[in-house]
Amino acid sequence: MTHDQGVSVRRPLIAGRESLAADLTKLAARGALRDSHFRRTVETMQTVGCEDAPPVARAYAEEMANDARMTLRALARVVESLAGIEGRKTILYVSDGAAMHPGEDMFLVLEKLCGAASVFQAQDLAAEFRRLSRLANANGVTIDSLETAGLRGFSGASAEENPLPIDPMARINLDSAKAADAQQLLFNLASETGGRAALNGNDLRTDLARIAADLRSYYSLGYTPERSGDGRVPAIEVKVKRDGLRVRHRKTYTDLPREERLAARVQTALLHGIVDNPLRAGLDLVSSQPAGRGQHLVVLRLRLPVKQLVLLSQGGTWTGQLTLWIGARDAAGRIAPVQSVRVPVRIPAAAGKEQLGRTFAYDLRMRMAERGEQTVAVGIQDDLGHTTSFITGVFRVDRKGVTAVSPGGG
Repeated sequence: MTHDQGVSVRRPLIAGRESLAADLTKLAARGALRDSHFRRTVETMQTVGCEDAPPVARAYAEEMANDARMTLRALARVVESLAGIEGRKTILYVSDGAAMHPGEDMFLVLEKLCGAASVFQAQDLAAEFRRLSRLANANGVTIDSLETAGLRGFSGASAEENPLPIDPMARINLDSAKAADAQQLLFNLASETGGRAALNGNDLRTDLARIAADLRSYYSLGYTPERSGDGRVPAIEVKVKRDGLRVRHRKTYTDLPREERLAARVQTALLHGIVDNPLRAGLDLVSSQPAGRGQHLVVLRLRLPVKQLVLLSQGGTWTGQLTLWIGARDAAGRIAPVQSVRVPVRIPAAAGKEQLGRTFAYDLRMRMAERGEQTVAVGIQDDLGHTTSFITGVFRVDRKGVTAVSPGGG
């Protein structure tokens, strides 16, 4: 999976290992050109002079902060998408790192260029990182990180190797600080979630072999907390008695409320197509009409066989309640926030077979942009029976209107 404004699935979760090497080769050219951008920004500051250089440095810092936040948000989306998958889950995060203090390197250059301490302070993304690591631990996801920058060296003293207008020792210190800041995210993500960080190396096969060995050999320890589903974030500590052993484990856990866990299952259906439909729900396109600005107002009908629901008899009416979670994803990987709604079920009583043959229907109204195929995922919970279904439907949206590519469910 990669992210460019949205999360893109480059290889399905169910695909075999055979194509992995080829997929990684194709994606190698997509690496960030962070160092060249850094150099161009320094050259721009030299050109405009010290009076106009501070806004240039600040713009660079803001761009790097936005890029780092987008990376963290994309990782969070992937973590959430795995929540609905049972068992142990591991993400191999392949990256050249992301700045925990974006722009700090440019402010140091500005100070060296202009001879005065910068009045700007780099942003600290520690809070965003903590939210991501806690989310991973809450969903039982371990993150192994693999640095793609290779064996890091320091810039030389010659003009060709050190084109920046600062002395060689200052450049070495700057490179060292940049590398440490970029590696901090990779190391901390692995450390906090019980994974392994492979940093500052050139032998990827050895690093991958160690990560693979961890997947084959591990202990699973569990216990039942006194309170469940309360959303608290207790710390976890694991100790070993034998000398010379080192244990890696997730540092926190969170027992998420049931509603949050079910909402995350919608993300699983959207990104990985993993569905489960014991309620035998269906999702059909009813109508669409232009809504202006490249959008269409779409009506989708959710239908469920009444015999699959648990209902209570109240006078001449069968009553119950559903909770729905609705999410959508466009062809570019952009995912709309999952929305929830409670739907009362009221069905006039009927005789035996007639009652069992009925269908309950509920219409969903949503806006869809003209962006090609869009996937809609719906999570359905029968609140009385505590049975849940997760279904998806694919719809094509263009100027001509909306058509059903693959209606959801049965």
